[in-house]
Amino acid sequence: MKSATGIALEGIPFRLLREIGRGAHGSVFLAEATGRRIAVKVCRKPDDPSRLDDWNREKRGWSLLARIPPHPGLVRVFGTGETPDGFAFWVAMEPADPEPGRSADDPAGYRPLTLASVAAAEVALPVRRCLVIGERLACALEHLQRHHLLHRDVKPGNVLFVRGKPVVADAGLVADDREAASLVGTPGYEPPEHHGTPRGDVFSLGRTLWCICTGRSPEEAGSAPRAEADTSDPDFRSFLDVVERATSDSEERRYQSAKALRNALVRLRRRRALRRLRRVLVPMLAAACLALLLALAWTLGRRPARPVPSAPPAETVSSEPDPLDFLREGIRSGKIHVMTPAEANKIVGRANAAVGQVRKVAEEALSARSEPGAGGDGANGRDVRRPEETRPSAEAAP
Repeated sequence: MKSATGIALEGIPFRLLREIGRGAHGSVFLAEATGRRIAVKVCRKPDDPSRLDDWNREKRGWSLLARIPPHPGLVRVFGTGETPDGFAFWVAMEPADPEPGRSADDPAGYRPLTLASVAAAEVALPVRRCLVIGERLACALEHLQRHHLLHRDVKPGNVLFVRGKPVVADAGLVADDREAASLVGTPGYEPPEHHGTPRGDVFSLGRTLWCICTGRSPEEAGSAPRAEADTSDPDFRSFLDVVERATSDSEERRYQSAKALRNALVRLRRRRALRRLRRVLVPMLAAACLALLLALAWTLGRRPARPVPSAPPAETVSSEPDPLDFLREGIRSGKIHVMTPAEANKIVGRANAAVGQVRKVAEEALSARSEPGAGGDGANGRDVRRPEETRPSAEAAP
């Protein structure tokens, strides 16, 4: 059996439903295995001998990614294999979320949600979202670099959203950093030098973040942000400073690793959290002081006045008034309002709400100290899977 694209499908141990994407060396299909939807990339060996090296490179890239421990910021590979005749290899992986208004249960209407499609719909993303996306992707590249691997093709079209979180996909150019120097990548996202060091992936990620923040294409690098960009955000300029350093033509000035870029983004996010904390803390302290003063006035207003003692001898009489008597007189005359218990409870309730808001902002600030990108999928790159997310087995497939 052959697909409409001419890719041999014999020997693929999954039920292919529909082609959802096509690359230089193969096609991606929405498939079904053991009752769940997966994505399967099928790459047929080219007839042209001059393209055989590219096919072997793609095959090796996916094999390298499948060998290292999984990471929540990288697309999850369930398995790889070859057809019995050896003329095609396949990669089974987790499918992306469908685009808004579409469903993965409808193969005919399913379209994967990518960072490119999100940026096309929104033109420019807010700084807050760019920070979250940048940290998670930088953490994923750091995981690759920790295992001496380079991605070499980071761009918006290769970033998928899985369960609402961005993940780096398309491992066709993944290579060992000890043998990766070559002219590969996507124009506009590849570094000026050869793709062979961690600094190359830093450049590609920095250019990706610059594009989604400014609303510009990589060919417009250096242009002013579009009108839709989030320039009113107080950290817009600071974020651009980070990504512009990441995309510097000078390898020495550029961040030397994905970890260094991630640390810069984490520092910026922490400053944002602390600034939010200050904005909430000052009004909360003012409300607490006001509540304390009003409670004190209410308490003093309910206390009976002390009896006036007999006048002392004239030579010992003080000319200074008693401040408490002045406060009591103000309460009796109505110049100072005495709260009712209901009013006091209302003030205390507002203070408690302010304290809760401060606690929430403080927790967000402290969470920046943890590994970004881990989310609910496991910290420090641990793979925490629900039982239903186990790898589909080729033997178990129909």
